[in-house]
Amino acid sequence: MGEVLLIFIASIFNLGNPLLPIHILWINLVTDSLPALALSVDPAEKDIMTRNPRNTQEGFFTKGMTWRITYQGATIGLISLVAYLLGRHDGGQQLGQTMAFAVLAFAQLFHVRNLHSNRLSSFQTSIFKNKALIGGMLISAAMMLAILLYPPFMKAFKLVEMDTIHWLYVLGLSLVPIVVVELFKLFKINSFKDEY
Repeated sequence: MGEVLLIFIASIFNLGNPLLPIHILWINLVTDSLPALALSVDPAEKDIMTRNPRNTQEGFFTKGMTWRITYQGATIGLISLVAYLLGRHDGGQQLGQTMAFAVLAFAQLFHVRNLHSNRLSSFQTSIFKNKALIGGMLISAAMMLAILLYPPFMKAFKLVEMDTIHWLYVLGLSLVPIVVVELFKLFKINSFKDEY
C-alpha cells in the first residue's frame, strides 16, 4: 500500500520517479520475507482462549484489517514521499530516491513491532518474545545497510551517499509509523469493537 501510494502521488503531481523498479523488488524481498515468516510464529496473546469465537462468515479481510492496511500503508507511503521530496530538494533526484528507498524499507521493518497486537501497545509486548523476528529484522536491516553503504551495490541500485543529516531524516521518518499506530491504539481507533 505504501509503495503504491508513493508512486501514485508522485505520478499525479509530476514529481518524477521516487523509486526505480529494482528498489521496489529489493524492498519487497527484504521486508516481506524473513520478518513476515518470523511473524507467523509469533506467540499468541495471553487472553486468546477467553475471547469469543470469530464469525466464520466474516472472512480474513475484516473491516478492521482493511482499516489498518489503509491508514498504516498511507502513513508509510506519505513519509516515504516526504523523504523523497526532502532529498530531491537538498541534493537532486538520486538523493530523493535514496531517501525514499531507505525510509520505505526501514519504516516497514520498524512497523513490524506494531503487528504483535491490534489492541496492546508495542511497549507492552516484550521484544524478546519472538527471537526469530529479531533475527529476521536484523538480517533484513543488514541487507538494506549493505545496499545503502557499499559503493558497488550503491552504484548497481543507482543510489548516492547520504550525510549525517539525511540519515537522521531517514531514521526520524522511519519511526513515524510506530508513533502513529501507538496513538491509534491509545485512542482505540486501531481496531473495531467486534474484533481482537
